[in-house]
Amino acid sequence: MSQQKQWKPRKQGYSIGQLTHVPLGSGECYYMRILLTKQKGCIDHDSIKIINGKTFSTYQEACQELGLLADDKEFIDAIKEASHLAYGNQLRRLFVALLIMNTMSKPNVVWDATWTLLADGILYQKGKDLNIPGTKLN
Repeated sequence: MSQQKQWKPRKQGYSIGQLTHVPLGSGECYYMRILLTKQKGCIDHDSIKIINGKTFSTYQEACQELGLLADDKEFIDAIKEASHLAYGNQLRRLFVALLIMNTMSKPNVVWDATWTLLADGILYQKGKDLNIPGTKLN
């Protein structure tokens, strides 16, 4: 009797199997799981990352190409809204918390949109510490 295993189509239903839950902070595993629910006909790890004939280097980039990830607007809006009530150091702590939670798909986009708010108070504090009043950011 042959010990070789081979794939046989299911006799009922269309499910190949179940995907377990992968938390957002799991990095590439999370993005691979998202792609596995959308991509059809994949035969290996690399084929999962092929979108419209282009192979992406990471699962996250492939998800971004398919538009499966949020644009991080909710994080930009949260920082802007918090800036009405919080000081710069509190906003920076919020940004760091978002980074640590690994919930932003493109942190550099959030940074670029909010860096002036996040930098608020740094120059003032340095001027105060160094006894250089009226220090301005150019």
